[in-house]
Amino acid sequence: MPTKDINALKWTDIPPTTMQGIMTFKGPGNYSETLNLQGVTSLNEIAQRINTDADGDGISDGGLKLVRAFVRNNELYVVPTDKSYLDMKNVIVDDPNGMLHEMNSNTVSLSVLDSSQNSLKNSFGLYAYKTKNFDLSSYSATDNVNITINYKDSTPQYTATITKAGLNGSTIGTNSEFQIVQNGEEFEILPGADGSTFSWNNIDNIEIKVGSDTIKLENFYYDEASAATKLVNQGWAADTQSAKLKLKSDSDLKWRMDFLDFGSFISIQGKKVQIDFHRDTLESLVEKINQTNTVF
Repeated sequence: MPTKDINALKWTDIPPTTMQGIMTFKGPGNYSETLNLQGVTSLNEIAQRINTDADGDGISDGGLKLVRAFVRNNELYVVPTDKSYLDMKNVIVDDPNGMLHEMNSNTVSLSVLDSSQNSLKNSFGLYAYKTKNFDLSSYSATDNVNITINYKDSTPQYTATITKAGLNGSTIGTNSEFQIVQNGEEFEILPGADGSTFSWNNIDNIEIKVGSDTIKLENFYYDEASAATKLVNQGWAADTQSAKLKLKSDSDLKWRMDFLDFGSFISIQGKKVQIDFHRDTLESLVEKINQTNTVF
């Protein structure tokens, strides 16, 4: 992922109660705002006031606009925002009580995400493993599911009719190179059931029907580590290292192209989040994830 270096303030200590008071942050265009540190007892509480409750009255006011804060390894970092043009040199801290000295404040350099670039394309180790998902929640366990696989070469067309109840664990394909696994009412077609063919390079299309209804197939992608774990869990590789070697030996560069050109989904605790690599940014992806109300 693309990064850049920025300056930040690092604080490691809490100011003594007798010194706790008001700091003023001054930025471009004579803009100023105040931070009330009276009554703070931890670095996390200081970060919370900077980010959400600058006056310390217990009611969210959006925090400071010039900076944001986070705590890592018992150290608090204060970083610049767009309001200060992402440059800590544009922020002057007026500290009449001398709290900064007691907080062991110093300037450090941090390597951060360069959000001026669309980083989604570089976020996921995308070479790895593509499957196809379909939803049969509208159909009963006894409904027949008709599967057709057409190949690009001379491999004969594959057709099969399997009840919805019988899909889980079924091996399909002329060379038995795919397996269907069930997750709730959704089903996933996995390449690699023959122990050697892990790509879709030889497939022209797969058609799934229930009666006259054509069922939509959606691409689902795994990063390298998740793909390797998937193969081991399926029993198609002895360990994750050998699984990674299997995937790499079956190189299909179109996996990466498909992912970037057409977008896909990530799954968080069973909830799907769609990604459009030409429109989404990291910020919009965060918003989509938050809208699922997923709890980490």
